[in-house]
Amino acid sequence: MKTAVSLIVALAAIPLLAAAAPEARACGKSSSASESAPTPDASGTVGLGETMDVGHGVSVTPLAVEEDSRCPGGAICVWAGRLVLRAKIEKGGQSQERLLELDVPTHIFGGMLTLANAGPPAGADGTGASYRFRFSFAPDIMGD
Repeated sequence: MKTAVSLIVALAAIPLLAAAAPEARACGKSSSASESAPTPDASGTVGLGETMDVGHGVSVTPLAVEEDSRCPGGAICVWAGRLVLRAKIEKGGQSQERLLELDVPTHIFGGMLTLANAGPPAGADGTGASYRFRFSFAPDIMGD
């Protein structure tokens, strides 16, 4: 009997917890390229479908936001979330599509490519057209 009462009390508390922390979540959305432009804007960022030269003969074209579950600023979240971008990376006539995660270096074409910045900020109601990205590429010291 005591166990049943404890279960009822615990179940009754769930709506109260949800009301007390409505921002406790990991959000998700997906966007894909809709328009194309050839080069970065004045801020040094590119949008979906635009191409950025990251140096050392490497260029990157963001194709689609596969996941944006970043925790909105000021919210209480279970985890920080992540942003994952599908991109086309090209060098010297070679081309590869890769998934790039924000702030996680990826080894490709004799170096490390990093999705260094992404906007809009976490939690903003971004659409495919509003996303902007910045990349960095560092060649391997020893080379391939």
